[in-house]
Amino acid sequence: MRKKNRIVLFIVAVVLAFHFNGTLAFAGDTVIKKSLVEAFDEAVIVPYPYQGKAFIKGVKRDVYEDQHIVKRNSRIMVPIRLMSYLASEVEGDGTQWEAIWNAQKPNEVLLKNDKLHKIIQFTVNNKTMLVNNKPKVMDVAPQRVNGQIVLPLRSAAEALDAHIDWLDGLIVISQEAINLQHPQTTAIKGRILAELEDPRKPISYPNKSIDLLAKSGIKLYFVRTAYGEMDTTYTLFLRMEGESKETQISLPGKPILSYAKVVDDQLIFISLEKGEGTLYAYDLAKNLISKIAPIGPWDSREGWLGDVRYIDKQWYVILHTGDLTMGGETIYTVENGVLRELANGKNFITFEKYETSLYVEDFNFMSGSTRNIEMIDIKTGQATAIGQPDYTYGVYREITEESTSYNYSQSSFYMKDDYLYTIGYQDSDPKDMAAVYKINLKDQSQTKLTDATKQFWLIEDKIYYIDAASGALKMLDPVQGDVKTVVDQKVLNVRLHQGSFYYTVNVKSNAYEAGVLYEYQIASGRNTKRSKHSVSTYYVGSSGTYYTLDGYEPGLYRINPDGSSTRLVTGNIRAMIVKEDGVAYTLTYESGIYNLK
Repeated sequence: MRKKNRIVLFIVAVVLAFHFNGTLAFAGDTVIKKSLVEAFDEAVIVPYPYQGKAFIKGVKRDVYEDQHIVKRNSRIMVPIRLMSYLASEVEGDGTQWEAIWNAQKPNEVLLKNDKLHKIIQFTVNNKTMLVNNKPKVMDVAPQRVNGQIVLPLRSAAEALDAHIDWLDGLIVISQEAINLQHPQTTAIKGRILAELEDPRKPISYPNKSIDLLAKSGIKLYFVRTAYGEMDTTYTLFLRMEGESKETQISLPGKPILSYAKVVDDQLIFISLEKGEGTLYAYDLAKNLISKIAPIGPWDSREGWLGDVRYIDKQWYVILHTGDLTMGGETIYTVENGVLRELANGKNFITFEKYETSLYVEDFNFMSGSTRNIEMIDIKTGQATAIGQPDYTYGVYREITEESTSYNYSQSSFYMKDDYLYTIGYQDSDPKDMAAVYKINLKDQSQTKLTDATKQFWLIEDKIYYIDAASGALKMLDPVQGDVKTVVDQKVLNVRLHQGSFYYTVNVKSNAYEAGVLYEYQIASGRNTKRSKHSVSTYYVGSSGTYYTLDGYEPGLYRINPDGSSTRLVTGNIRAMIVKEDGVAYTLTYESGIYNLK
C-alpha cells in the first residue's frame, strides 16, 4: 500500500474513533470506551458527599452508612473498610479484599487479597505505600479523620488495578475507562446522583418484621414477626385490596410461619401446642382452617417444614429434624389424618410420583452418597435402590485444589416411559463430571446422554441442558444424537415457562448478581433481550412476565405482548407476589403493602 493511502486510512480511523467515542486514542490506548449506560452494570458508583448508598453493578445498596468520604487538599479520601468493600465488588468472581488493622501498629493498615496474592500497606501521613513490599508513591498520604483511617481514593484504586473517574459528584470505579463525554453518560448522571442522594433508609421494624406471604383474589396476607430473647412469635394478618384495615387471622396454637408453604391456595404450616406439633392447612380463599395431621413432639429451633405437595388427592410432606449437620429428613404421606412414614434421608433433593411409586433422590454429604435414588412403593412402603452402585445422582460435584463443592437442582428429575432422567457422576473417579443419565427402571441399566451439566429439562423427546464448560444452553436430540447450541451465552437463573426459556446474563457470570433478562422461544428459535438493564428479580407465569430494577430507573416492570416494557411502579421493590388477577408488593424505602391489577 502506498504511503499516501496509509495516511488517508489513518486519518479516517482517527476521525471515526473520535466521532463515535468522544475520545482521541492512538495505538496502545483503549480505542472504544463504553458510555456509563453501557458500563453501569459493571461499575461501582458512590457519590460525594457519601450518604450510605452506592450502585454496585447496577443495583442500589445501602452499605456502610456510618462511613464518611472526606476531601483533603482537593483529594477524595475513603475509609479503609468502605474501600475494601468497593474494591471487592469491582473485582467480583469471589475476589475479596480484607482490611486489616492492628492496635499495636495504629497508623498502619493493610488491604489483603489472598486470591490475587496481593498485600498493600498504607501508613498514616506517609505518601509511600507498599504493594507486595514494593514502594509506590502517592500524591496524598493516608490520614486519620474522626478516628477512621482514610485512604486517597485514586491511589488506592490504582494499586487495586481498578479505574476511577470523577463525574460531577459521582465517583465511578470500574475495571475499564468510561467515556464521560458520551451523550448517554451525561443524560443519566443526574438520575444516578438523585438516587444516591435519597436520604431515606430501608424500612425496618425494631425487634420485628412484616413480610408479604400470599395473595388470593382481592385478599392480601402478610406476617408480623416479633423477635424476643428466647422466642419468636408469628401473627397472620389479612387486608383487602383497596382498603387500609388489617384483620388478624386467628390460628390454632402457636403457628410457626417462617417455613409455611402455599399449595393450591392453601397455607400449610406447623403449629405448637404444649410441645406437640400439628400440621395445618388454612384455605386462603375461604378463610377456613383444617387439621392435616398431628406430628408429635416438636422443637421449632431444630425442626422445620420442608417440601409439601398435593398429588392425586394425597398430601406428601417432608419434615426436617435436628441441625443442618447431624439432622435428617423424613418424607410422609397422610392417611386418615395420620402421617405415615415413607422414607428417611439426610437431605432430600426432590421426589416424583410415577404410577404407584414415589421416586426419591437424597444426598448424604456426611457418609456414602452413591446410589442415592429409591423407589418407594406408596402402598407397602417397600424401598428399592435405583441406579448403579458407584454413581451419585442429582448432584453436580466440583473439585478444586482448595475444596470440593456440591450443587443440585430440583428441576432436573424426570420420569417417562419407564425411564428416569437425572444428572449423575461416578463417585470413585474424581475427574468425572455430572452429566444427564437415562436409567432403565426395569433392569437398572443406564445411558450417559450429555456432556457435563448442572441442570437440564426434558421437553417432549428433547433434552435441553446448560453446558458446564461454556455455560451455554444446548439441545440434545436423543434419537438423532445431534447436539445444538441454542443460546450461545452463559445463561443464569434459567426458568422454563410456556415454551420459552427465560434467563439472565451478567459480565461476571454470577447467578447471585443482577443480570439482563432474555427470552429464548423454543418453537421459533428466537432469542430476545427483554430488559435494558440488569434485573434484580423476575417472575414468569400465567399472568405475564414481570421484573424489578434497582438501578437509576427503579421499579416494577411488565413485559408487554409486543416485547416492550412498562414501568408499573416507581421505586425499589422489596418483595412481590404475582397472581393471575394482579400483583402484591412491598417497597424498600416505604412502609405498607400495595397491590395493582
